[in-house]
This record gives sequence, C-alpha cells and structure tokens, in this order.
Amino acid sequence: MRTILIRLGQVDVVVSRRDDCAARPPTVNHGTMKLSRSLLGLCGLLALVACPRADRSTGTDTGALPDTSAPDSADTADSADSADSGDTGETGVLPPECDASTLTAYAPVPVATFQIAPSSTARDGETIDDTLQGTYKEHYIQRRDDGGPDREELFLWLGGSGSEPQNYDYILNMAAFAGYTAVSLAYDNETSVGDTCGHDDVPECSSANVDCEEQVREEMIYGVDTSPCLVVTPENSIEHRVLRLLQYGVEKVPTAGFDRYLDATKQQVDWTHIAVGGWSQGGGHASMLARDHVVARALFVSKGAGSVACTDVMAETDCDLDGDGGLTRDNLDEYVVPAPWAYDERLTPPSHEFGSIHMEEDAWYYSDETFAAFGMYGAQTPFLIDDVGPYPEAYADAYGCTHVFATDATPSCGDNDFHKSMASDFCMALDDDGVPLLAPAYVYALTVPVE
Repeated sequence: MRTILIRLGQVDVVVSRRDDCAARPPTVNHGTMKLSRSLLGLCGLLALVACPRADRSTGTDTGALPDTSAPDSADTADSADSADSGDTGETGVLPPECDASTLTAYAPVPVATFQIAPSSTARDGETIDDTLQGTYKEHYIQRRDDGGPDREELFLWLGGSGSEPQNYDYILNMAAFAGYTAVSLAYDNETSVGDTCGHDDVPECSSANVDCEEQVREEMIYGVDTSPCLVVTPENSIEHRVLRLLQYGVEKVPTAGFDRYLDATKQQVDWTHIAVGGWSQGGGHASMLARDHVVARALFVSKGAGSVACTDVMAETDCDLDGDGGLTRDNLDEYVVPAPWAYDERLTPPSHEFGSIHMEEDAWYYSDETFAAFGMYGAQTPFLIDDVGPYPEAYADAYGCTHVFATDATPSCGDNDFHKSMASDFCMALDDDGVPLLAPAYVYALTVPVE
C-alpha cells in the first residue's frame, strides 16, 4: 500500500492505494485528512464528515446517516470484523441476514405485462414527454401472474444508455419471480452521461470538471438545475416520472397495491418500499438514489458511478501503479478512478446494496473501487459465480454475505460484448436451459434477508 494525496476540488485527502492491479481498493487514512476549504457542500466526504445532508427531492434536512450495524463506507479493505464479513465467531455459521439456505432456485415465471405512456400519467396540465431525443418510450411493467408471492416492495429498474425499457425481460422476470412488481422506467437515457460530460469546448461539460457526472445525474434524477450540460424539466425527471406512474397505478388499478410505494399523503415516493436497480448509466442513477434515500435494497449492474482520469484527482506518480513512468488508456486500472461523488456519505447502508461486474468490461477497473467506497465488501473480494455448483444448495454456503459478484462468462451476443452481457436480453450469457448465468446472483441480491 502507498500513501497518496487525492485532490477533490480544493480538498486534499490522504489515502492509501493498492500497489498492484489485483489488490483491494483504497482505504481512507482517518488520521491524516486535511481540509483546505469550508465543509459546506462536502457532507459525508469519504464518509468522514457527519454533517446533515439535504434530501434533494424535498429540500428538507434528513440529518446524518442513521446508525446501523453496517460497516462505515470508508472501511473498505481492511475491516475484518465488518457486518458484511460473515464473521460470527463460529466457523461455518452465517448470521441470519446472510443465510441463503432458504432461498428458492430461480425458474422463469409467467407474468402479466403492461406498457404505459408517460404522458398518460401527467397531472395538472404538466408535460411528461413520451418521445425523448426522437425515441418513443413507454414504462414497462411486469407482475407475476401465477399466484406466486407478492412482496411489499416495488423493483425499479433503470436501463443503460440508448436502451429501451423492454430490453430487460430477463431481469424483470427475476424480480417478478421474487414477488416484486417490476418497473423498467422510460426516461431520457438516449445520451450517455459520459458523452454529456465529453464536450471539451465547454469546460463545465468536459473531463476538466470532475463533478460533471454528479451534476448531470442530479439534474436527470431530480429535475433541478445543477448542470449546464443538459436540460431536464422537473416533470421529466426520473423521480417525478416514478411518482406519477405510482399515482396513476393507484387511480387506475386501486387493488394492485401501488399505494404501498407512496407515503401517507400519496404525494411523495416512499423509497423505503422500493428496491432500485440499474445497468451502466442506470446503475449510476440507482446508486445516486441509494445515496440520497434509504431504499429497500439496491442492485448496481456493471457500475455504481462513473470514472474520472486518475490524474485529475491524484498526482501522476500515485496513479502509476506499475511504476513504468507513464499512464496510457491501455492500462485502465491506472488511467481511471471512481468519480468523486462515489465517496459521498450514503443514506442506504451497504448491507442493502449489491453489485455485479464482468471481469472483461472496462468498468471492472473502477467499479471494484466504487463498490469498496460504498462499503459493500467488508473483508471480502468480488465473488466469482461462474464455477459455483447447483443453486441454491451450493450458494447457501458460497454466497454467504457476498455483496459484489463477478463473472467471466462469454456473452451470448458476441465474444467481446462483455458490458452488454450483464443485463441486456439479447446478450446475457445463458446456461443449457436458456436461463441467464447471472440469475442466481441477481435473485440472491433481490431476496436474501438484509434486516
């Protein structure tokens, strides 16, 4: 390990960073942190600042992160006694919240499918667009249709850049199998966050602004004017689209239970009854929602935040892990690191968060560090699922308390489409029965007890 200096704006933070590409992500050195500007706007920086954070959706003060038994989000690499470590003091015995022995093996289930135009959910003369950057999109909903279990939580899925809500039948079916009402939301995902922050002629919308991604995501999710790089009206924001869809469900199908996902006034989303998930761009949005709200649980597929150039936040000598005197895109583990907002305080505890990465996708080189910054590892490393035996028998022992899963499976759509193979229907790796190889991990993440 090496002690290095990370530059976050005018804030200098001393941390330790791994010396080799296969080792664990950086761990904050609590004793050597230097702040050179006001704490204003730095709530929860690296989970060391316990000042209150404002709920972005209401502007109300929600206070500091609730006290839970989950590990501090800064204790990512060396916490052998983390709540997520599975260490109960007795070999082979898992704490109840990590016990997967009672889980049921996934099999595709029949579902009822609904498609709803966002404009049909609008109220009070507001405009919610169906066509986004020239592409018509509808909300896509699945519910189990065979009398199976009915969970109290909704599963909200946010797709990746340029995808359609109906491109994720496999994952929605896994959620329906688990008893969720599963919603793949129609929102403006036509342009990637990376491209939106890739305008070198506009400094605020270029790689020179390491906070560009956070600002863009906040505007997309909440419709607040946080970025000059795009325009998202409050009515077209992700959160408002979710609210109006749930209210629409309450009005049109009052027996379907959509009121469970709203607060007592029916004017706000009750995030504690919503499990969020997403892939690629959508994974980052789901992660920000889990940062800003206490959600039921969260699943980040491929990424939980984007990346920035290492030299934009660290000294070049600290980025040069192999010591060859240079940094190139050929060595992404040196070239990129998680975006600064990945180190923010989070309202959803890491015991409720799960992630997955393909070992051959570019996100591998920073998502590993991102998930560690969230506190999702405890004393563990990413769990390779490819060679585990039958589900659920083998998984009960192998999975215990795992929160990050890795795969090296060959995509079904092409040998090199590793990123798409994590979520897209046409690309997920399948077993001999046509079931996604990732299904056991995703069903585990959606069902294993977290309380």
